[in-house]
Amino acid sequence: MRTAALVLAAAALPAQVFIVDVNNGPGTNFVSLPVAVAAVPDGAVLRVRPGSYQPFTLVGKGLVVLGDPGANIVAATAATCAVSGLPAGRVFAMRGMTGGGSSTPLRLDLQSCQGPVLIDGMMGNCQIVASQCDQLALSGCDFEDFAATPARFVGCDTVVTGSFFAATVQAHAIEVVGGRMQIGNSTAFGGGPSGSGLAMTNADLRMAFHSALTGSGAYDISGTGTVRRDPYASLGGSPPSVAPGVLMTVAAQPLALAYGGALGGNASCNFFGPSGAVGGMFLGEIAAPVVLPGFVDRVWIDPTTAIPIGVYVMGGLVTIQATVPNNLALLGRVFGWQGVVFEPTGVNSLSVPGPFTPW
Repeated sequence: MRTAALVLAAAALPAQVFIVDVNNGPGTNFVSLPVAVAAVPDGAVLRVRPGSYQPFTLVGKGLVVLGDPGANIVAATAATCAVSGLPAGRVFAMRGMTGGGSSTPLRLDLQSCQGPVLIDGMMGNCQIVASQCDQLALSGCDFEDFAATPARFVGCDTVVTGSFFAATVQAHAIEVVGGRMQIGNSTAFGGGPSGSGLAMTNADLRMAFHSALTGSGAYDISGTGTVRRDPYASLGGSPPSVAPGVLMTVAAQPLALAYGGALGGNASCNFFGPSGAVGGMFLGEIAAPVVLPGFVDRVWIDPTTAIPIGVYVMGGLVTIQATVPNNLALLGRVFGWQGVVFEPTGVNSLSVPGPFTPW
C-alpha cells in the first residue's frame, strides 16, 4: 500500500448541515426528508438518521444527502425520487441511502443535470433513469428492479464503479442511448430469455478492469456503438457475444476505484493498470470534464485543485491512501481520483475516475 499525507483544499465556507430524523431525536431539524429537501438552501448538506422516509423532489439547486446506516427511502406504492435542472457548478450527491421495499420499487429519476451528480452506495429494489446528465457517477450501488430494466441512461456522460445491476424479468440490465459510459469493477446481468447485460444505441462504452456484462440467452452487449474493453473485463454469456452493430476493440483501460472518505479518516484508491506501465495519480475536486490533448478520455478533476499523489510502476494493482482532514468545509463537495498511464508501447491513457464525497 502506498500512503500519502493529503490536505484536501478547504478554502470554501462550510456548507450548512441539517439533521433529518424521522424519530425526532436530539438535534433534529426536520422529521420529513421531502420537507427538508424543499426547505434547505442551495448547497446544503442533509444528514439522514436511520428510519424510513418518503421520496423527494429536487429542482434547480445543489444538495448532498448523507444517509446513516438504516436510512431508507420507501413508499406504500411505487414512487420516484426526482432531481432535475441542476445548474453547472452545483453538486447533487446521495450517499448511503437504501431504497424501495420488497414489493414497492423506488425509481431515481435524474434529468437535465449540468453539474456533477454522485450516487454512492444506493441499494435495494431500485431503478435509475437518467437523461441529459453531463457528469453522472455511480459508486458501490446495487440496482435490481423486479419489473423493468434497472438502469437507463440517455445522452449522459456516466462513470460506474463497484456496482451491480440485475434484471429479474425479461429486460436488459443497463440501457445506454447516446452519450458515453465508463464502467469498472462492476457486474450486470440481463434477464431471460433475451435480456442483454448492456444494450446500447449509438453510444460509446469503456469496460475497465473487472467489469463483466452477461446476457441471458442473448447478446452480452446488444445494439449499436463502440466498445473499448480491457483484457481483464469479461463478457459472461455462453458463448460470449456482441451484436453485429457493436464495434469492439481490446486494450488496457486503467481504473481508479475509490473507497472511504470519512472526515478525520482516510480516502483510498485502488489503481489498476497494465503491468510495466508508469502511472501517476491525482486527487482533486470534480469539475466539468475537459479534453486533454493526446488522450481519448476526458479529465474529470479540476486542474486548479488537483494534487499529485505519486508516480508508480504498475503491476496490476496499486493501493493509495490519503488523509481526509476533520474539516466541515469538505462536506457538500465531490472529490475524485484519476490516474494517467504511460505504457512502454507509447500508448497513453487516463483512468476511469473514482469520485467520492466526504461524510
